[in-house]
Amino acid sequence: MKNVFYLILILCPFFSYTQKNCDEQFFRQYSWIHVGNPAISDTFGFYVNIKYNQQGDLHVAYEDGAHSGRVTVMKFDGINWIPIGLPGFSEGMAEDVSLDFNPIDGSPYVAFRDVDNSEKSTVMRFNGADWETVGIRGFSAGNTEWTSLAFSELGEPYVAYMDYATTYNKATVMRFDGTNWVYVGIPGFSSGQAAYTSLAFNPSDHLPYLAFFDAAHSDKASVMRFSGTFWEYYGNPGFSRGVASYTRLAFSNAGQAYVSFMDDTYMKATVKTFNGSNWQTVGNESFSPEAPDFLNLAVSPSGIPYVIFRDHDTYPIGKASVMKFNGNNWEYVGIEGFSDYMAMETCITFMPSGQPVVAFWHDYPFDKITAMKYDSIFVGINEHQTSQFSLYPNPVATKLTIDLKNLPGIIDCIEITDIRGTKMTEVHSNERKIIFDIENYPTGIYFVKLKMDDSFYIGKFCKN
Repeated sequence: MKNVFYLILILCPFFSYTQKNCDEQFFRQYSWIHVGNPAISDTFGFYVNIKYNQQGDLHVAYEDGAHSGRVTVMKFDGINWIPIGLPGFSEGMAEDVSLDFNPIDGSPYVAFRDVDNSEKSTVMRFNGADWETVGIRGFSAGNTEWTSLAFSELGEPYVAYMDYATTYNKATVMRFDGTNWVYVGIPGFSSGQAAYTSLAFNPSDHLPYLAFFDAAHSDKASVMRFSGTFWEYYGNPGFSRGVASYTRLAFSNAGQAYVSFMDDTYMKATVKTFNGSNWQTVGNESFSPEAPDFLNLAVSPSGIPYVIFRDHDTYPIGKASVMKFNGNNWEYVGIEGFSDYMAMETCITFMPSGQPVVAFWHDYPFDKITAMKYDSIFVGINEHQTSQFSLYPNPVATKLTIDLKNLPGIIDCIEITDIRGTKMTEVHSNERKIIFDIENYPTGIYFVKLKMDDSFYIGKFCKN
């Protein structure tokens, strides 16, 4: 039975276009709880992935220590974790396991570095009864690393990796055309070595994008996209301050790009977003505790970036922590270091409702994979779909209209901040349609934060 929670609100008085501060402090109880049994696996597991398919079923894929390092995929049936097909179904040991679902039929696919096949890339899919190889086993020209799997809107699987068959171990992307694996652009298209490759499709233009540690630009973070003919840099290459490890790329449903990485300048996490021209910092640079191992990134259904990592600032050292950007700053989701033991191979996804779900390998003494979800009466209250109110035009050059006709309740205050959390304006009004003059705002991404009754809504717009 859930604990009883209390919510303390300090309501803002209703004055039209005043400059009073709007107190948004919520007394929030929290609880990270296990999804099903605490133990998903029989023993340790590497390269853990957690994702929902289109039907809302939660899956976890990993290199299975109980089956000689072969791939296992488990599904949560609402009560228990059950294997999809046979546990340890790959022909040999698998590393760099990556999980995704075909958008056409919802079938699960895994890509991995096939250790027992010259460390080449292999992709397998579940056909409803068994796991089968997609194309040929070990389709890459040589051995690979940092395998990343993603699907086009047409249901074609794409795989990105650091390609040892190319000079300087550059980035290569291949796709399965229904018969064969073919190159997307040229093999080894990056200027130099490409580590921590992270592949994703932009839902706005349906093009593949790749984030990576870019040795051609001082080992900093870069993103490239495939134009349909060739790969080109997306924004400024080498946009991190220092060497970027654990680079991860994710898009919001609206097509906003985010990249997370650990920057060795301060050995902390930083998240950047693309403003239409360049990559700019989301909130504070280097916002996490020091050395956030296994840093991973996901964007909620309403466009809020979250990160998970092994947190060396906890006791015992190395528990899992999750942080999210609240429109002003990065804040912990629940408590810092919420896992029972040290956490390795951390990953994060979201329920369709926006509730975060994570998975990781619990190191000694548990030595098993576990999944947890953030369970609170405030989940779904403080974060709502932007479709519940309208921002237009978007992108906008001069006049932004905020239309609140679909929102019930009494408005407390509306605040606009830039991507770094700087407050641009704040108003208190009971009108249902408000027009803001933003002509003098610098070009970039901005957040609209709206507080009313016991809810907190966030929207986003782009200033041209």
